[in-house]
This record gives sequence, C-alpha cells and structure tokens, in this order.
Amino acid sequence: MKPMTDESSPLTIRRSAQQTLYSCLDSGLRLLHPFMPFVTEELWQRLPRRPNDSTPSIMLSSYPVFVSPLNENQHQVLKQQLQDDSFVFVEAEKEFDLVFSTLKTGRSLAASYNLQTDFQRTCCDSSCFHANPNAGGACSIFSHPDPE
Repeated sequence: MKPMTDESSPLTIRRSAQQTLYSCLDSGLRLLHPFMPFVTEELWQRLPRRPNDSTPSIMLSSYPVFVSPLNENQHQVLKQQLQDDSFVFVEAEKEFDLVFSTLKTGRSLAASYNLQTDFQRTCCDSSCFHANPNAGGACSIFSHPDPE
C-alpha cells in the first residue's frame, strides 16, 4: 500500500489506493459498530465524507451487504472447483476430529464430576508422541494448573 500512495506514484494509482483504503475503513467500521459503538462512531466521524455521502452518523448508515460479482454460471464453476479433491485434506480432518473429540470428552468428564472451570489443557509428555507419531499435537489432557 505504501508504494502506491507515495508521491512518486502516478496520480491514478494513488487515487485508486486511497479509495480502496477508504472503502475498507468505512466498511470495517460499519461492521464493528454493533460491537464497539462509541469507538467506531468517533473514528467514523473523523473520516472525511465522500461528496455524495451526507450521512450524519454511523448509526444511521447502512450496514454493509455482500453482493457477489459472479453470475450463476461462474458460481457453478467455482462450486465444482471447490469440490475438487485438491481442496480436501483427509488427514487434517482426521487429526482435527481427534483433537475435537478429545476436548469434547474432557469437557464432558469435567462437567460430570463438577470440576472447577480453571483447568488448563496441557500437551502430553514426549512419550505420547513416540508412542503415536501421527498424533502430532493432537494429544491433549486436562490437568490442574501447576502450582508456582
């Protein structure tokens, strides 16, 4: 972004970069506004308005809406490409399922025994990794925090 806004860049490139940055800031602030109303209102008020925008407050501005630039045919092509096997990671899914089921089981056990909620997840010792080298970082247990 910085090279595009430098004084040595052509005017059209600088204007394009500035308009893109403005659009990103404006949309980002509108998206954040429900969660951080005071901060986003203050920042939005400091942004200069575009000539055709007379909205007095971010509260009155419209929430950003996604409009797809693709037509129906392009959507179908994209959908077929995403179903391609090159986008499927079977091993990663298995590893994630192992982690997820381990966490789910640990939470279920902790809840059934009314254990405190200040448990931390710690990785198993190195023997776990030697016993199952395919587990990677997927082996986790629940334990009490170590006393200091």
